[in-house]
Amino acid sequence: RLAAESQDQWALAVTIVEMLTGKRVENAHEVPRQLDQDCGSDLITLAVQCLDKEPEKRPAMRDLVKSLGNFVNDSVIALVDKDEVEEVSPSELFHLHSSIGSFFFKKIFISSDDYDLAYEHLSAARDLAEKLYGDNTEHYANSIYNLARLLKDKGLFSEAKLLYERALVIWQDIHG
Repeated sequence: RLAAESQDQWALAVTIVEMLTGKRVENAHEVPRQLDQDCGSDLITLAVQCLDKEPEKRPAMRDLVKSLGNFVNDSVIALVDKDEVEEVSPSELFHLHSSIGSFFFKKIFISSDDYDLAYEHLSAARDLAEKLYGDNTEHYANSIYNLARLLKDKGLFSEAKLLYERALVIWQDIHG
């Protein structure tokens, strides 16, 4: 189990570095020396920790999930605080809400606050999908399906059933 977790940590770190630098990592052992530690990204710090040569010194996956969740929250809050959200197209905003809602819903250790946050974002994605694409589209069906999954896991079965049924009707209309 430790071997699999340490491999996941390593792979996550390499993915983060490649995403932030735009360059393919050829030798991950060289990455900590190549990175600019003053770039200000918490993700770089997290990646460097995950690349420690001694697997037992790498952060636990539970801590990584929490750190990534905090990073997403902080990034969204920073965008809102800087009023940069207005620079995002409605379509990008829809995908942002969908991704954030799904991220919190798919977490391994989900708290009541995470459910509430997931619900807010998935509801916003549903509303944007309806406004941008219409209520008989794939985007809308996927949005209400994700919301139904969340409601089902919260034990709100009757509300979830209505959304599941609506999504199914839309998908049947679209795909025959």
